[in-house]
Amino acid sequence: MVALSVTPLEEATYTTNLMTEPERLEGVPGRYWHRLEDGRIQRDVCCVLGAWGPEREATMKIESTTFGTITIDGKTYEHDVIVRLSGAVVKRKKKLSKKRYGTSHVLSEDEAKFLFEKGCGEIVIGTGQMGNVHLSPEAEAYFERKGCEIVLKPTPDAIRMFNRSRAKRIGLFHVTC
Repeated sequence: MVALSVTPLEEATYTTNLMTEPERLEGVPGRYWHRLEDGRIQRDVCCVLGAWGPEREATMKIESTTFGTITIDGKTYEHDVIVRLSGAVVKRKKKLSKKRYGTSHVLSEDEAKFLFEKGCGEIVIGTGQMGNVHLSPEAEAYFERKGCEIVLKPTPDAIRMFNRSRAKRIGLFHVTC
């Protein structure tokens, strides 16, 4: 570990061949740096519990949505997605709700259980371009028991909220109606 103080002016120009990946620079709270293959140094957002690995906070960004698509970190998905605490993007398991309600517009307790992860403080649900998705009473009760705040907004608004939030959060985004 290198013990250095880096002022905001020096951040943009700081380079050294002494750094190894990943390395915590003392005096720069919550900032983690690593050297890219081309030699440049990149700063990541702060990490959950100061750990690298699966607990690392996501640095990804949801860029846009149109009817039937969502773009995350330059990749366009043509299906509903879940963004995990780790930042991993996975396909939504709509069948968990469809088998109970006959539609993916009602989030079932089974799907709520699949969606939730221990340590989550907030779940942002993009309810579709026109806001058609809602929670079943059982799913709402499940999240309440887990002490997790739920935000339901039309998908374009939910994306903005998800990107701005600093909570430990999970996102579910319905990309059609």
